Amino acid sequence: VGMCHEDSALNFIQSVDAIAHVREETEEVGTRLAELNRELQEEGREVLGAEQAVTQLQRSHKNIQQASQVVAECKEVLLLCSAVKKSTEERRYQSALHGIEQLRQLNLRATLSPSFGRYMELAIPVQVEMVKEKSVGEFNEWLSALRTAAPKVGEVA
Repeated sequence: VGMCHEDSALNFIQSVDAIAHVREETEEVGTRLAELNRELQEEGREVLGAEQAVTQLQRSHKNIQQASQVVAECKEVLLLCSAVKKSTEERRYQSALHGIEQLRQLNLRATLSPSFGRYMELAIPVQVEMVKEKSVGEFNEWLSALRTAAPKVGEVA
């Protein structure tokens, strides 16, 4: 009976040692898991931050594309406005009126932003009036010069 008891005691001690060893390994595994969990959470925060940055960049890119599109759409209108102004300054009123007519034919509100399109639509009659005033003023000056010169022409003839 003594031998059997020693084997049982030895087996019990070995089992307790094995359980203690398993417990140590379990604690090590638990510690490693906690460390891996912390690392994963840090990586997750970094990925989330990178994702937010990418989303913000995509929004910025979209805004830039939309702004470029608006500028391209406004280009024709602005070139026409510039041509009208230049023609008026150079006293080429027929050309200025032609440019204004081209502006009228454009759907400014659809081409431009609604507020700017509305502004441009309101500016067209002002431009027409300005061209009219300048051309009438120039014509009146010409008539006045003609009246002044007519008696002299009559004397010479």
